[in-house]
Amino acid sequence: MKPGLTGWEQVNGRNAVTAVVGHDCEIGSWAHLSVGVKLGGNVRVGDFSFIGMGAALLPGVEVGRRVIIGANAVVNDNIPDDVTAVGVPVRILEKQRRLDGSLQKIRR
Repeated sequence: MKPGLTGWEQVNGRNAVTAVVGHDCEIGSWAHLSVGVKLGGNVRVGDFSFIGMGAALLPGVEVGRRVIIGANAVVNDNIPDDVTAVGVPVRILEKQRRLDGSLQKIRR
């Protein structure tokens, strides 16, 4: 991960993305921040992750690589790699399908 929001290689945003980014946030390469995303201070977003419209990541949260966060979710805890997470507060729905076709569901 690289700190900051500079360079199209690091953050993919479309249609005049407006996001509120707190201090000391790290955004991974090719992460996508949708419109209205709010990142508290010291937030880390992993490479290739997608943060849905209006989601809020509270201070100190770490989001893993290849994670999908649903729209309007409130992320109050760390999220591991390769999962889909939604809700208020956020909960993990399932692990994402890997290239070998395996899928391990997680219910919390």
